[in-house]
Amino acid sequence: MRRLKQIVANYLELILTAVGLVILSIVLLLFVGKGTMTWRAATFVATAIGVLHGLIFWLVRRRQRLVRLAAIAEIRDMLEDIVNNKVQIITLSAHMLAKDQNAAILPRLERIGSTADLIAETIRHLSSESLSVWQARYQQTQDRIAQENSVR
Repeated sequence: MRRLKQIVANYLELILTAVGLVILSIVLLLFVGKGTMTWRAATFVATAIGVLHGLIFWLVRRRQRLVRLAAIAEIRDMLEDIVNNKVQIITLSAHMLAKDQNAAILPRLERIGSTADLIAETIRHLSSESLSVWQARYQQTQDRIAQENSVR
């Protein structure tokens, strides 16, 4: 049963298309010799199948998007927890170091703290949209590097 669900999930579009074509063929065979009635029935069935396919595909894509967003949220929470723990270790270590050092290290500590806050804030705002923006920016950089290498 699990294997069948996996096959259906992997080949849903193909299965639905095949079923739609079979249904359309059956309708055409049922109305053979009925003149324009054949084509009217075929048109109606094809339109209904197209609408049904569109609705099913939209539902599948919507579910995939929701699953992807949930996964990103879970990864974001995990990263935020890990980074915040490491940032606290760095901050505490820097403060312990500051006790032993002079006041000249305090500006450096503030920079460490603000950098840690910036990292935590970046992780809090991770989303599929920010990932897409990052990928586009990274792709532009790769394209520019490839172009510069091809010119040389």
